[in-house]
Amino acid sequence: MRSILNRSLTILLILFGSISLANAQMGAAPQATVIPSASSWTWVQDSPVIFCGQLGSISSCTIGAAQIAPTQPGSVWVINTSTPNNVTITSVTGGGGQWFACPNCHISNPSGYTVNAWYNLTGNAGTTQNITINLSGTSGAFFNIDFFEILPPTGSTASLDDSGSTIGTNCTVCTEPALNVTATDMILYNPGGKAAQADWKAYSAPVITDVNGGGFNLNTTSGAAPTMTLAVANNPSMWAMAFKSTAGIFSPPTYQTQNSIVQFTSPTQTCNPTCNLALPQATGAGHLLFVMAANLNNDHITSVSGGGTWVVPAAANTCQISYVQAGNNAFSCAYALSSTAGTTSISVTLNGTSSTGFGIWEVSSATGNPFVFDTQGSHVNGNSATPLGQALTISGQNDVIFQGAFAPGGASSGGSFYPQTYILHQGTGYILFNEASESVLLNSGPTAPTPTWVNPQTTQNTAVFGIAFTAAGVSTAPSPPTGLTAVVH
Repeated sequence: MRSILNRSLTILLILFGSISLANAQMGAAPQATVIPSASSWTWVQDSPVIFCGQLGSISSCTIGAAQIAPTQPGSVWVINTSTPNNVTITSVTGGGGQWFACPNCHISNPSGYTVNAWYNLTGNAGTTQNITINLSGTSGAFFNIDFFEILPPTGSTASLDDSGSTIGTNCTVCTEPALNVTATDMILYNPGGKAAQADWKAYSAPVITDVNGGGFNLNTTSGAAPTMTLAVANNPSMWAMAFKSTAGIFSPPTYQTQNSIVQFTSPTQTCNPTCNLALPQATGAGHLLFVMAANLNNDHITSVSGGGTWVVPAAANTCQISYVQAGNNAFSCAYALSSTAGTTSISVTLNGTSSTGFGIWEVSSATGNPFVFDTQGSHVNGNSATPLGQALTISGQNDVIFQGAFAPGGASSGGSFYPQTYILHQGTGYILFNEASESVLLNSGPTAPTPTWVNPQTTQNTAVFGIAFTAAGVSTAPSPPTGLTAVVH
């Protein structure tokens, strides 16, 4: 949330300006859908409402178009506010249902940073705007808002189980509130304050750091306090909210903990046309390596070396996607299905010289099976404030799915249903700031949700792709990928 406030005025100029379109590959996408498990909570979104934060000292703000993804039926909504002045939320209106004040979420730290939260259990599905947040006084220099959404298990209804808040004191590793949990709950943690989270794994396990710096604990019967690591020492204002459902205590699907991120990095580097990219740590053996790249020069990955045998998709309807719009915007990717141990860097070659943003992941699986390619696809959405990501029909029993969205001027939030990965000081998942975003769903099965992105530049198109891998076996043999270039080193 903090990094988004540091955007230049470019995003606003693009929002209200006109952009010429040429040679855009057009493709239709189905409606975004998700089928939550009968025995699992589902993370939907943590969207920063950026245009409230840019309005300065105000006492009321209304969520407008292109700030949150369309809401789902039966979901829980949480509004989080952060202000320099010690003010409270006096009311929230709009979106249907009834809004309630979180009983223990108003807290103000000595550094002049106040947070508060309200929630709604019965809001209208499909809501994208016209939710108004009113404060007890003026916000001060900024009025930041986060919109969280989660889904209870299918067929159940949600209620608040417990809440709590605490202030960290000049901490880098800060302890969150502990909660009293009485069922199999979903616990949410707010981003915390002025200091950004340290990295993609800022919250201690099993809490997951989402793409906007918030945290969530999926399907937990424990309210034990996790820690949150900040990039610099600060006095964060931290709240936690636990929601239970009428499903009570249940055992979540075992596949939800099969895959995990071993390491992630997101460098931006000029490749001329080759660049050497250092990894945070040495690779392990037999893991999935995946590289996503984005630049403004229509340059794509042609080969990768180091760490395993790499495959570069190079045909239509793959992650190799580009279109002419405010520049030659280009996505590309590459993957190695079985990493070799001990690799500390990889070498990526493009078909031209470009300053390129990268996302690099190493993912492991607890199944003992090797990773295999499952499916991929890409398309360009027409003008839309809420463009759909790439729909995928997966064959795997449990897939790791990467999604990318290229929206010049920037998408204001990551793809719904795809909670990871947080990038320090880059807003919601930007591998190329104000241009290209990533999102990841580690455990998806037996169906893959189609994400919705949020694009404030409603007068232009959004290029998207999705690609899936599995190490959990397949129910039917997937069709082999087409148009691939294998590069062995």
